[in-house]
Amino acid sequence: MAAHPPQDEEPGRRTVADEHVSGDFEFDLSDAGLGVLIVKFTVEDGVLWAQTQAASEPFPLEAVPETEARYSANHPDEGTYEVTFLRDEGGRFARARIVNQTLGIDAYGRRLDSPVVFQTLSERLASRDGLTETRGDLQGTRVAVFFGRGMDRNSAIALGRSFQWMGCDVEIVDSDDITSGRLLQFDVLAFPGGEKDPDPWSELGPEGVENIREFIRGGGGYIGVCFGALFASSSGEFWGQPVHQADRSPLDLFQGSARCGQNDIAPPGSWPLMTDLNVPDHSHPITETLPDRLHVVVYPNGPYLEPFAGAEVAVIATFDITGMPAMVAFEYGEGKVFLSGPHPEIEVDSERDGSGRFDKLADEGSEWPVLLAVVKWMVGEGTALSQPG
Repeated sequence: MAAHPPQDEEPGRRTVADEHVSGDFEFDLSDAGLGVLIVKFTVEDGVLWAQTQAASEPFPLEAVPETEARYSANHPDEGTYEVTFLRDEGGRFARARIVNQTLGIDAYGRRLDSPVVFQTLSERLASRDGLTETRGDLQGTRVAVFFGRGMDRNSAIALGRSFQWMGCDVEIVDSDDITSGRLLQFDVLAFPGGEKDPDPWSELGPEGVENIREFIRGGGGYIGVCFGALFASSSGEFWGQPVHQADRSPLDLFQGSARCGQNDIAPPGSWPLMTDLNVPDHSHPITETLPDRLHVVVYPNGPYLEPFAGAEVAVIATFDITGMPAMVAFEYGEGKVFLSGPHPEIEVDSERDGSGRFDKLADEGSEWPVLLAVVKWMVGEGTALSQPG
């Protein structure tokens, strides 16, 4: 659930939120495959703000004119959310209704008696909830998962869980960690997908971006999923609109274009869905043990990855419907890079990824072995590039 900032006031628009709607509400969205959603509502300066476990920070909602206690939030892919607070017999806003026609959501929720404290990503990783099986292939390998404004918690926690499953030591890092040089303590840096308009550009700044490049040039690995692939590319588009602008300098690792939006697979408003991938050949170390076909969960209009002419890039997998590159790998200096438009980290039929957001979908197996092959290629099986210090 995400939103855009309130627009300029229109005639008759009621912008002041009723302060009595503040509180924590629980919604059962399992019919839409989204599990249980807890939303913290607060009112500040007359504006209603909402925060979920999947959002890195609160976002504002707009009041719906000529209604009592009804608010809306728009998302370019997920459509419009409407939240209506309902009074009980005593006049207290004790229940709420959330509707999103695009995602098939129409559910009532209840106000919780006690405030809910959201676990941080680091706390969730440390709990290892649902992760009952682990491997020892990559013990001693240290992986940093970046999390910043607009990044998707579901993608981030699932990436972290997949690395823990491999036997890696995993830590959540932020822009301060990267600008301060902490990447030197890790072997691999992973960038997850984005919930709504991720903004690592302003967070990292030129120094942080250059530190990432230096980390990879010096022998580090970079894994970028969905938005993480877009951020790493020389140019990017979202449904034909440029993403990289003067104040949004890309990492420029991938000499190619990351183009989000494929009508033949997922027209706007059609996601979440799953998409088949084909593995064109098995000569690359990543693809040696992969099947010819992958059924990869979650394709929320992530990018296809089109290399520039002459770029030395291995296409790991292609979209079955369009034939466009879905996963690519290449070397960058002494380091290695893997980018994916779909989300191989999400396990829709298992709790071990820590995310229940897409559990309504059907899977035909895990894609974590793809990520395992990626990390092995980056660091050498069972051998870390650097030693913790």
